[in-house]
Amino acid sequence: IYQGLNDPPYNFYIHTAPARKNSHSNNDFYHWHMEIVPRLSIVGGLELGADIFVILTGVDNAFLQFGKPEQRALSTVSVDELRQHLDNGEFADGSMKPKIEAAIRFVENGGQKAIITSIANCLEALEGRSGTIVVAR
Repeated sequence: IYQGLNDPPYNFYIHTAPARKNSHSNNDFYHWHMEIVPRLSIVGGLELGADIFVILTGVDNAFLQFGKPEQRALSTVSVDELRQHLDNGEFADGSMKPKIEAAIRFVENGGQKAIITSIANCLEALEGRSGTIVVAR
């Protein structure tokens, strides 16, 4: 998508079905599929009724004091705390700032949580063991 379409804005969704027994092997399994759609709004998950909004980026977490010796990763953080860091200018325009703003909007509008992480840490972040996890309180 990046090279072939000159990096268009898009959302992708990973859908899963509940685990169940496979009639042929008696093993539990999940059915997964990914959907890629044009980005028509800032936050796509709310239109679909998603509980969790995952923002994949090039780093494992959002950081305070990014790139400085005192850099600190954010793990689980409330919307109020994250907004305070945003108001203090902790996140760069065109970099982490729009991701932080989207995560805040998602949770403020009824989402359970938003996760900011890298694709390599996505599964661990969904399990609550990695990434920046934005919650209401």
